[in-house]
Amino acid sequence: METESYTSYGAIPFYKEGNRVLFLIIKHFAGHWGFPKGHQDEGERPVETARRELYEETGLKKAKIIEDIKFEEHYDYEKDEKKFHKTVEYFLTEAESMKNKTPDEFKDEIEDIKWVSFEEGMKTITFDEGKNVLKEAYEKIRLIK
Repeated sequence: METESYTSYGAIPFYKEGNRVLFLIIKHFAGHWGFPKGHQDEGERPVETARRELYEETGLKKAKIIEDIKFEEHYDYEKDEKKFHKTVEYFLTEAESMKNKTPDEFKDEIEDIKWVSFEEGMKTITFDEGKNVLKEAYEKIRLIK
C-alpha cells in the first residue's frame, strides 16, 4: 500500500497575562483534543490557512500570528484502505483577548474549545505529538519578552 503525504497548517493560540500563559485548544467531534488546524485552500499561503482555521474552529480573530516561529508534528494514519503521512505546521499565535467562541457554521466539526494552562494542556491534549508541540511552544513563549 502506497503512502500519500500532505501538509496542513494551524495555530498555537496563546494569551499571556503577566507570567501566566494560557493556550486555546479544541476538541474535535472525533473525540481528541489538540490545536486548530486544517487543509490549505487553493491559492492560500500557509499563514492564511492558519488564520482561517483559527477563526473557523475557535472564532478568534484578534490574534497576531508570529510567522517566523513555527512548530511541526508528523503522524501516520489509515483511512478508506489508504495510508497517509501528515505533517502539520503550526504558527505561534498571540491572542489579544480570551473572548471567542466557535462560529455556528463550524460547530459540526468542533465539540468544545477551552483556554488551559500548560500543565492542564499536557493532561488534556490527546496525542503525544500535540503534547510535544505544546512543550516546544511553551518553552519558546517563556523566552519572548
